[in-house]
Amino acid sequence: MTRCDRSQLPLDLEVLAKLDLPVLLIHGTQDVVIPVSRTWELLNVIPNADAHVFSQCGHWSQVERATEFNRLITEYLRARGVA
Repeated sequence: MTRCDRSQLPLDLEVLAKLDLPVLLIHGTQDVVIPVSRTWELLNVIPNADAHVFSQCGHWSQVERATEFNRLITEYLRARGVA
């Protein structure tokens, strides 16, 4: 089995830089699948991006921090008139 370096996941940064919609990036500081540095990189590329990084949390923030995750999503959507 070949191991994938997920910090090098192919992303078209030129396309992401043209996104014209709000984007919420969510990450855990202890994510060993995709490094949190990817969130900081994307935050600097996507014009309307916001980020939330959970401390003491790995790759599955929606499971590991379900209550906080759901509150975060709800507040984000409400602030944009969606929820």
